[in-house]
Amino acid sequence: MATEGRSQTEQTPQTPQFGLAQGRKPKAALTVVDPSLAGTPTSTPSSGGQVTEATPDNTISGSVETHNRHNGDTEQVAVTVAPSGYPYQTVGVVESGIGNDAGNVQKRGTGVLVGRNLLLTSSELAPWGQSSWWMRFAPGFTNGTAPFGWIYVERYFGYDEAVMTPANDYVVCKLFSPVGDSCGWMGAQTFLVDTGFTQNLWSTIGLMVDKSYSYPIPVIVQDVKIDTVQDGPNDKLLVSGTFSPPIASDEVKYSGWLGAPLFGPGLNPVVVGLFCSGIPTGSKYQSAWAAGDEMLQLIQYGLANWAA
Repeated sequence: MATEGRSQTEQTPQTPQFGLAQGRKPKAALTVVDPSLAGTPTSTPSSGGQVTEATPDNTISGSVETHNRHNGDTEQVAVTVAPSGYPYQTVGVVESGIGNDAGNVQKRGTGVLVGRNLLLTSSELAPWGQSSWWMRFAPGFTNGTAPFGWIYVERYFGYDEAVMTPANDYVVCKLFSPVGDSCGWMGAQTFLVDTGFTQNLWSTIGLMVDKSYSYPIPVIVQDVKIDTVQDGPNDKLLVSGTFSPPIASDEVKYSGWLGAPLFGPGLNPVVVGLFCSGIPTGSKYQSAWAAGDEMLQLIQYGLANWAA
């Protein structure tokens, strides 16, 4: 199965200002598929419809042992499990590996649906350069179960892990089935003016790996503030000095947070970035999300070429 890679030199610069694809709540019946309801390019901020299930419905009892990313010391951190329902169930766990054995997981992280059959996740989770590989996604993964099943990736498109920078650590994947009809998907957005990122409060969900549990935990963190935006030619790195996932700084690739979407504001959210790394600044680490026009271009490529 061939992968579809892309290097920086193959970019076609675009400057969309607002949402690229509309999010949408799940359909009431899977047997009726109306193409007119699918996500399509738009020039206005996108939304996913009204949401009534808006408050967390379960939390992990007590605290779980984790690590402080700033200094590596262990600490007790109480985490909140993401609510059920839309839009939270559009986020899930991503796994990939080599060969045909799905039981041999090489990489694990987080991803989010951005179309009926489109998954957006970290480039670092894709099995680049392998002649035989598998990759799969379970939206709404919680309590060790996949309520919408595991959907396998047919192909993917983005920046090869070997040549990417943190600011374009994203890849769009075509899924074999349009699971978005069942659980919905989020829209996507960027801003030409950086205050669009810094003047809002955002949420993020990561499928956190913790030694206290045998399965990833869908942890939600709300009111995340972006302090600075590092601008590239067509990409952006959203930096927060106040948010830090509860992991050790050298364990980012194995924490489950890679690919975690930064989304909001409110209950009709759009994805504005994917968690990519920690940026060392002296003795501390700042968290960062890959964002910008290039992320939207990948989604646009998927919508144009991989319509379900």
